Amino acid sequence: MAKSNIKIDNKKIYNSERWNGTPTFKVLRCGHCKHFIGYDEKLDYIKCKAFDDGIPEKYLYMSENDIKECNKGLHFEPRK
Repeated sequence: MAKSNIKIDNKKIYNSERWNGTPTFKVLRCGHCKHFIGYDEKLDYIKCKAFDDGIPEKYLYMSENDIKECNKGLHFEPRK
């Protein structure tokens, strides 16, 4: 097997924010709301009673305290 001439600087790779930053993840808050309908495969979007044409991305990952109303007078209400 031939030796590769490519040199990798492992210090650069592991110094990136990806490896050393605080791990974060996003939870789809809408899935925990009583108005959530689900994913529409045919139309390729996530929908709920407040958004017939799909939930805008800015609403998907907000906490329930970020906004008072989503749309049509509806707001986040936890499922029981």
